[in-house]
Formats: sequence, structure tokens, C-alpha cells
Amino acid sequence: MKTLKVVLLLFANLLVLFGDAVAAEKQKIIVEKNEYGGKTVEVIPGPEDEHYKDLLKEIIYFDNTEKVTKVEHFYTDKFADGKGYSKSIAHYGGNGKVSREEQFYTDKFAREKGGFKSIAYYGNNEKMTEIESLYTDRFADRKGYYKSVAYYDDTEKVTRLESFYTDRFADDKGYYKTISYYDGKGKVTKLESFYADKFAGVRGFDKIISYYDGNEETIRAEYYMNGRLIPTK
Repeated sequence: MKTLKVVLLLFANLLVLFGDAVAAEKQKIIVEKNEYGGKTVEVIPGPEDEHYKDLLKEIIYFDNTEKVTKVEHFYTDKFADGKGYSKSIAHYGGNGKVSREEQFYTDKFAREKGGFKSIAYYGNNEKMTEIESLYTDRFADRKGYYKSVAYYDDTEKVTRLESFYTDRFADDKGYYKTISYYDGKGKVTKLESFYADKFAGVRGFDKIISYYDGNEETIRAEYYMNGRLIPTK
């Protein structure tokens, strides 16, 4: 995603800086005033545009100050077959940098990997802070979860992973959400499991926090109900 983000920034900056210098036959205004208050421009890269050979077209949304606020990218079949996604949308913050990027995966990728869409979030330092992954119904039925959210530190290592489970899974296993915490080596140090009301009413707890050692062996587990720690013997 980092390479793509650099390309997005480069292309958007070229549009802002050169505007009419981009070949007229490659761009056209398709909306005079969009939801952001500016023009929407469709750009079709020519064969001489080596940096954009993988793109079929781009749709750039400008705001009322003529700054790029969103760019939609549509990729060639060859690129999509190799990378797994056929479309991406880059959202720009007020500082002109990408703040959020959506990727839409091909049917083939979704069948093989399970994900049909991901959303990456970036901080002011342009480093990725979070990725939200959305999964197909087929994958969710098989694995139990339909969405996951990974959080990253300044070195872009995962520090926390949230998983959201289907109602069917929750009815069977009891919990509908888990949060895994990782150390600098990528090992789980803590796991929080959140249980459905139906399960909690029978078992007497709605949350478990499990702690792990360096070998990811359980050290202890704490049980909670309505935010209160349940004393154990």
C-alpha cells in the first residue's frame, strides 16, 4: 500500500501543479460542481504514461479551493489478476496527504483469500495506523468472523487486532468480539473476549481477559461482568 500511496500523491500533485499541461485528450470534466464544491475530472492515461500503465482511468474530485480531496483508480485486468484488487479510492486530508485508502478486491481474490474490501488509515506522518478488512459471507460462515481491524505503531507493526464474529458464531461459541494485543516480536500478550448477553446470563460473565507469557502460554485469566472483576479462588 505504501508504493501505491506514493503514486497517488504524485499524480494528484501533477494535476494540481500542471492542470491544463496534462494532455487535453486524456482528461475531461464530468461534474462541474461535486459534493465537495469543486469539479470532478476523469483522466485516461495514454500509452506514453509509464507510471500509470496499470490504470484504465482515474476520477479526481476537487473541492471548492481546487484541492484534490478524493481519487478513484480503476485498474487493468492484468494488474487486478496479479495484485488482487481492481479499484482503489484515496481520500486526502486538509494537508494534501492521503488520510484513508480503500481497496476493492476481485471476485477471484475474494474466493481464495476471503476479503472483498480493505480500508487503510494514515497519520499525519504518512504512516499506516490502521487497516480494516471486510470478508465475504462465505468466508465468515467458514471462519466465524466478518471483519477485522489491525492497529499499527510508528514502525507499522501490529499492536492490536480486533475481530468481529457473526451472530451464528456467537450463538455457538458465546463471544462476538475479541481483541488481541501483541508485543514487539508479534506475539500475543493479552486476549480480550466479549460474550453475548445470552451466554453471559447463563455463565455469569460477559468478558474474559487472558494473559500470555513469551511463549504464548496462558498465565492467568480474569472474568468480568458489567465491567466488574469477578473474584476467583
